[in-house]
Amino acid sequence: MKCNNDLECTECSAGLFPDPTGLECMIPFTNCAVDQPEGLVVIEVEVESDDEVFILPAYYCPQCDEGYTFDWIDPGSPAWNCEICDTAIPNCDFCDNDGTCRQCADGYTLSYDSYSCFPDYVNCLDVNHTEISNKRFSDPTDGDYWFEYDDWKCSECDVGYYWIDIEDTSGGCVGQCSDFDNRCNNCDFEGICTDCGCEWMPNQEGVCVDKIKNCQVALEDQPDGLIQDEDGNYICDECLETFGFDAESG
Repeated sequence: MKCNNDLECTECSAGLFPDPTGLECMIPFTNCAVDQPEGLVVIEVEVESDDEVFILPAYYCPQCDEGYTFDWIDPGSPAWNCEICDTAIPNCDFCDNDGTCRQCADGYTLSYDSYSCFPDYVNCLDVNHTEISNKRFSDPTDGDYWFEYDDWKCSECDVGYYWIDIEDTSGGCVGQCSDFDNRCNNCDFEGICTDCGCEWMPNQEGVCVDKIKNCQVALEDQPDGLIQDEDGNYICDECLETFGFDAESG
């Protein structure tokens, strides 16, 4: 290895070349389709040393050989390389040579940025996700380290479930409509009850309340057949014979 007056490496042993910092000689990336180092791209990566984090330049391969893709895990490490699809991106069946996945294995969904495959959402009815949600990841070994990112969300949960934003490994269509009211059979995406049991109906706040008995509008036709007052409460405008409407008790 030869160095200049600034102690930067200018020439390496055969088969090696200087890394972007000029401090070390590196091995060429395997399965990389571009000339090295001329065709490599320099990016900035975080490197931790002695409990301090530094931003340093590092090479990555912008185009891998066919059937390989770039492994973005642990950037700047000796293991950073062009790998076969499901090694670089677990559960990826087909990938592009730029580090992204094109098709995930059965039971997995392609992430919004195409860099990973995550397990299919349970209790989800939509096949092709069109909406995105904010997810949060926390480092279990470092309570101060976390980050948020955008990813697909399920826009239609199965009957009886609603969406909960994902934090770490929990979230998805896992909220049960009965969490807030055990009489609730179904709810909207935010957990507001839209369908109660046979004897109840959701009021304007999504709370299951008793249906109005002895009303000309049959129980099975409530609340659609009822009218609402200025506060949004359901009222019966015509009771059965011999009955009158009590606004206090319904």
